[in-house]
Amino acid sequence: MARSLAVAALVLCLSTTPAVPRPQLPDREPWYFPTTVGTRWVYQDADFVSSAPGGVEESIIASEEEGDACRVTIGFNAFGYLIVRSTILVSGTGVAEWCDDGAKPVWRLCGPVKPGAKWQNEEFYRPNPGRRTQHLVTVDRSVGAIEWVTVPAGRFRAARVDSVFTCNGEIKRGSHWYAPGVGLVKKDDGRSVIVLCSFTRGQK
Repeated sequence: MARSLAVAALVLCLSTTPAVPRPQLPDREPWYFPTTVGTRWVYQDADFVSSAPGGVEESIIASEEEGDACRVTIGFNAFGYLIVRSTILVSGTGVAEWCDDGAKPVWRLCGPVKPGAKWQNEEFYRPNPGRRTQHLVTVDRSVGAIEWVTVPAGRFRAARVDSVFTCNGEIKRGSHWYAPGVGLVKKDDGRSVIVLCSFTRGQK
């Protein structure tokens, strides 16, 4: 009888003891670029969105995991031909891009993504987009703010990356907005403003 009472008391004690809370695991840094093949973007000059609908369509044509990162290939169609534009390495560290005009990656966004973050790139700049003449410049980039931006494709919470560099003695400034899981949603390079008109996520 005494043993039965002891067991009952133990069961009652265990049933009324609060559960130990599980430790909170740190959230993974968000990726500011998609990685699924078939993802598509359509970009257009902001001055022609209403008067000349259409734009330039780009898509992810290849994707390969590399440890804690993913390497994606971006392409577009021109006159019936598939042309590779660039290769992008995406991770919680940021977004790095290899273009056809340099062997070094250009960090479009460098983590941790928070206002005040700063980094430098060496990259090529074309003073006249219509000509192939280009200059190697050192670009200072920084995350200016995390803010809402509205474009034809919708409203996005994005990191604004501000850039400044000097070319031929003239200071150049620009800003790019990147949204988690979407990539570039707006670009203002001081010569034109490019906006995202549509975004379609690829199917896994």
